[in-house]
Amino acid sequence: MKKMITAIGLMSGTSGDGIDSSIIESDGENSFNTLGNSFYPYNKEFQSKLRELKEKIEKVKDLKNHKDQINKLEEEITISHFEAIKKLLKKMNKNFNQIDVIGFHGQTIYHSYENKISVQAGDGNLLAKLTNIRVVYNFRENDINNGGQGAPLTPIFHKLLQKKKNLVIPLVFINIGGISNITYIGKNKELISFDTGPGNCLIDKYLQLKSNNKIQFDKDGKIAIKGSIDDIILENYLDDPYYQSNPPKSLDVNDFSLGAIRGLTLENSVTTLSELTARTI
Repeated sequence: MKKMITAIGLMSGTSGDGIDSSIIESDGENSFNTLGNSFYPYNKEFQSKLRELKEKIEKVKDLKNHKDQINKLEEEITISHFEAIKKLLKKMNKNFNQIDVIGFHGQTIYHSYENKISVQAGDGNLLAKLTNIRVVYNFRENDINNGGQGAPLTPIFHKLLQKKKNLVIPLVFINIGGISNITYIGKNKELISFDTGPGNCLIDKYLQLKSNNKIQFDKDGKIAIKGSIDDIILENYLDDPYYQSNPPKSLDVNDFSLGAIRGLTLENSVTTLSELTARTI
């Protein structure tokens, strides 16, 4: 058996609402135990700044045009992750010197599989200085450099879960974040993983815009269940050639538009977007 290490994993998803953190013990391949989890929410002012920046970055050239703003926000993101680590360690009654390594995903601000670019804001060197712990980061860029698309990043962990839980194969894992992705593990334990379409990103964005950020998401689907599906608009969304293309394939939240649902009631909009997520999965 390989040496077990104690690691902190940090994840801030495409919803941009905060940071999930975990402490795990793992050998990196065949064994892991979860020691504890925590969530550190971004405050509303920071969430607004993050969303405004992401709205500005639609093309590769926008990364250069907004470089100063990205750098400033990157420092804030990194410090927020440091605070998330402190909160997790306090909750679990652990010290910095008990952690071997930190996995730092950062905040995705631009992803394009066509241009082979995936940018996660977060300064790994700064986080290493703040914690005095080795930090591993830039996962997506390394994946692209090794022939991948930078997303999804979870299939190897899903394979480990299947083994640990002794789950019958073939099976699929579905992760519905801002973007939905799926991992298929076949009878011969082959892995296929790709983004299926929008997860919660369109629903969240629509509700935030309509409510002036008073409603962040459709909790328990209570809004969606009140509405009706607009089949014509849904079919227009589903007509995107992405859904007929073969994997590997990946998406960014800015690959989707809310323009199609303009004119629908709030409930019908959320219901139609929810059906889009379900149908693409």
